[in-house]
Amino acid sequence: MTKSPIHPLLVAAAVALFGAVVLNVVFWQRLIGVVQPSVTGLWHLVLAIGIIVTIGYGMVLTAIAHPKVFRPVTTFLLILSSGLAYLAHEYGIGASSMMLRTALETNRSEAFDLITPKLVLFVIGLGVPPPCVASMLRATGS
Repeated sequence: MTKSPIHPLLVAAAVALFGAVVLNVVFWQRLIGVVQPSVTGLWHLVLAIGIIVTIGYGMVLTAIAHPKVFRPVTTFLLILSSGLAYLAHEYGIGASSMMLRTALETNRSEAFDLITPKLVLFVIGLGVPPPCVASMLRATGS
């Protein structure tokens, strides 16, 4: 099977859209709950925020779109983001530097209490398929 040629920036745009929409479902639910665009008619505000979030993801991914580092770094970021999406979905929390510091100070048994079958399924379901699809594509020159 030959791999289809695809430009790395197109892959970055697809990953940015996936990250902005799929990995941020809790963000979108809360934003829509606060703005209530169906009542206020502020769908354009939700769309504008969506565009800004997608562009933010795209800027980060474009900065690392070097052929030797793009695939491994993007894979790591997608798997990490799917774990963070699980925490946001399950516990209603977001990641912060204080959360990371607390996690690093946690003992092994407390850390393993957070690793549940649902977390593993979340990471496998959201974090693994995009890199697998990307690995089937052959990147063209930058």
